[in-house]
Amino acid sequence: MSYGFVIAGGAGGNNAKLIDVSSVSNIIVRYAFAYFNSVLGGADTSANQDQGLYSLSGSSSITLEYSAIKSTSWKAAVLINSAPGPITIRYNWFEDISRKELFSARSTNNVVFAFNKIRNVAGTGALVADDSDNWEIYGN
Repeated sequence: MSYGFVIAGGAGGNNAKLIDVSSVSNIIVRYAFAYFNSVLGGADTSANQDQGLYSLSGSSSITLEYSAIKSTSWKAAVLINSAPGPITIRYNWFEDISRKELFSARSTNNVVFAFNKIRNVAGTGALVADDSDNWEIYGN
């Protein structure tokens, strides 16, 4: 697959966000390749709280498609909180997520997580939802 843009994280240290969509509406991210590179100083220590796609609150209508998110030790590859939806995460490639969650959401509704390639995910959970409704998970 050819990617439209590549985001390499590192050196930012604790709590780095590669794609931050907090407090935005109607955003579509397609053909992105986002990863943390330990050579640059990121995502290889137990203290890092780094995220790939991040939205703390106030976002709605978020789409992540045809993208790749790779790392070695993030807090969550995708972290979304307090989003009414819709949230669409499909046709993506997630690999080497080895510290916490693949997708973590709180108070996030109307989510579709479909047709994603998931490889080498180990941690406290793959798909973690708290106080969330109306999720569709299929074809992964």
